[in-house]
Amino acid sequence: MKLYSGASPRNLDGSPARLPLKYGGLSHNFDFEQKPHKEETPQREGTLLDNSQKGLSEPLGELPLSSHGSPPSLLDNFPTKLHANQHPTNGDKKEWTPQQKRAYHRILSGLKYHRGELLRFLTLTTAEGMIRPLNESFRCLKERIKRMTPRRLIKLGYIDRKELRKYYPNKPLDEPLKFDYCKVETSEGVKGVYHILYFGDYIPQKWVSDVWREITGVAYIVDIRACKEPVKSPKKLARYCVAQYVSGQTAFVRYSWSWGWVGKGFVGVWKKLIDAVNGDVKLAIKKWDELLSGKEFVIAGWVFKPPPDIRVVDLLQGEIDAW
Repeated sequence: MKLYSGASPRNLDGSPARLPLKYGGLSHNFDFEQKPHKEETPQREGTLLDNSQKGLSEPLGELPLSSHGSPPSLLDNFPTKLHANQHPTNGDKKEWTPQQKRAYHRILSGLKYHRGELLRFLTLTTAEGMIRPLNESFRCLKERIKRMTPRRLIKLGYIDRKELRKYYPNKPLDEPLKFDYCKVETSEGVKGVYHILYFGDYIPQKWVSDVWREITGVAYIVDIRACKEPVKSPKKLARYCVAQYVSGQTAFVRYSWSWGWVGKGFVGVWKKLIDAVNGDVKLAIKKWDELLSGKEFVIAGWVFKPPPDIRVVDLLQGEIDAW
């Protein structure tokens, strides 16, 4: 598939024209400047601008084309100009829906908990003739990642000694790869697309592509990008993610996360905190930030313990189930 052939379209003043691109039922405009494109597997790990310093107004990368005729990711490939105080809706003055507010809180909680770590984006696509559904395929991939180690990557030929020192400088050779994620499923592509934000170790794109093809039988288009620097502005990034995936568009299906994103049962702990402060949302947010930063505190007879073993303990009756 080619987006455009021939000379790049330009305005009368010579500047690149803005062309609409329709994808997954959505329409996007972007500054189109034709560049030669090679039909090949995407690079192992592309470059992604640090959104915290660029104000989310710069393009997040080039637009890779797949053999299935669709770019694999909205988040990674399209520019946006979302201000930190704007709501991710078609009209920026509209109130967020409950779904958007929940998604924002879940994503932001993970970004704050992992503040200072390097964030990566992983996109998994689908194709006709898959031998497993998307959700089952992803479960298989997670198990493969949990069993993979730097030593095995070297043995299988996916990294060399130089890359070992670069990507895993202080990691034991036989320690499994870390993969703490928040996953958004959309109805894009053939049978859906997974857009995944994750903190953890570098995972070679070629290895993910090979394993994804083996698991699904046919699909192999995957995309991995990394921020240039650790996350510094969680709120801007969380708003951007909500704007892209949970903005009432028909492409959105569902979202979920791993226990390592914040901690097992963290949503239940948040709800308990709201009750403990009698519904004072501003106070709850302040105390929640303290909890995510590792501070333990007591409110109304309840002890709130921080992640990774996040939980609530009754001073009189002992630990309770926050769910």
